[in-house]
Amino acid sequence: MSRNIDGNVVLVTELKYKHLADLVTLLELRRSWYDLGKIIFHNDNEAKDDLDIFENASASPAIRFMESLVKRLPDITINKFYGIALQLKRCDVTKYIESLGKDYVFILLSTLTSEQTCRIAKLLGRTVPGIHDWRMFADNLGYTYQEIESIRLTPRHIQRPSECLFALLRRKNPSMTINDLVKYLKIISRNDIVSYLNSNVLLCNNYN
Repeated sequence: MSRNIDGNVVLVTELKYKHLADLVTLLELRRSWYDLGKIIFHNDNEAKDDLDIFENASASPAIRFMESLVKRLPDITINKFYGIALQLKRCDVTKYIESLGKDYVFILLSTLTSEQTCRIAKLLGRTVPGIHDWRMFADNLGYTYQEIESIRLTPRHIQRPSECLFALLRRKNPSMTINDLVKYLKIISRNDIVSYLNSNVLLCNNYN
């Protein structure tokens, strides 16, 4: 069920049975399902109470948790799931999700090569009248005026501002995917970069 890079992000409910079963097995270790549930259901007291019931049930609590998750939050994305596992430092879970890239297109921004990152940064760094550059991109990502100015003032001999922005994205948003990147690029009408990603990241990795 591979998708084009322009498609929506993958939902947890769209994972194949085998992959969900593998995740359940990993979540059984060190009661990870419980910690994950506390974060995912932080605004749902009933769902959080259910976690304690699952823990004392005879059936696998991780299975019960996963069933509750897809029932209560059918729109939760694998990217969101990955981000929480990353927050909990469950490297086994995050590595397993990363390994599913051949079946589900959610390539992480962090997996771009230095050459690909430099190319995208160079395109975003162009200052051409009528074309939105890295500053508008950063603005749509939620960066403040002060943050954008701080990036702009990065000494050129150290790093281009657009390269500095990508370095910040990798550090502050480790679960950001190419789909996320495409979404913001489309907002500022940078279809030239979207085309580059389609032909040089998606196709080169045999994800289409």
